Amino acid sequence: EREGRRILDQVSLAVHKGECVAVVGPNGAGKTTLLKHFNGLLRPTSGRVLLEGRDLRGQKVSRTARHVGMAFQNPAGQFFKLTVWDEITVAARTMNRFEPEWIDALVRLFRLEPLVNRPPYRLSCGEKKRVAFAAALSARPEVLVLDEPTSGQDRHFKTALGGFLTELRDRGQTVVIVTHDISFAAEYASRWLMMKAGRIVSEGRPRRVDARAPGEGERA
Repeated sequence: EREGRRILDQVSLAVHKGECVAVVGPNGAGKTTLLKHFNGLLRPTSGRVLLEGRDLRGQKVSRTARHVGMAFQNPAGQFFKLTVWDEITVAARTMNRFEPEWIDALVRLFRLEPLVNRPPYRLSCGEKKRVAFAAALSARPEVLVLDEPTSGQDRHFKTALGGFLTELRDRGQTVVIVTHDISFAAEYASRWLMMKAGRIVSEGRPRRVDARAPGEGERA
């Protein structure tokens, strides 16, 4: 609940290793609120959140971050380093998971070569999002959570990101995305969860889930 208003209502779900799940639905459905429970930024008022069988209740967010990498739709608030390079490597260094080859691969994938020495807060919205993706992946978390990953990105980036997500999934990486980009979700997610008014109202393979556009009066 938030300010006495229930945001999520009797939500129950399981995400499996090596699965790419898309959370879809109208604005205001509770999708981003749900994501914030994945790494402990929000705690349930009832029920439990389990990560590989471990209850996240009582665990520090910094500890959970070793296992769950997260990038939000508006990532500027996540940045706290002076350069893009420091931003995308800080988590890996802090967790003793720094692998130069992996970081170089992320820099190439997200087209960050010309940006590594620039302050992240001075980048465009699309560039900030790419930095946030790389930072979320730098420590190789078991679960990758992306909020609106294709918003503001061109077709080339979407194709590259989709191929990378497929490769990660083939390696056993678990991926969860919140998205309004139905075509992207249909191509790269193996399962959809459709939310409305704080509930999961449908789930299953993309072609079986009703992904209707938001109705009038629904808000972000």
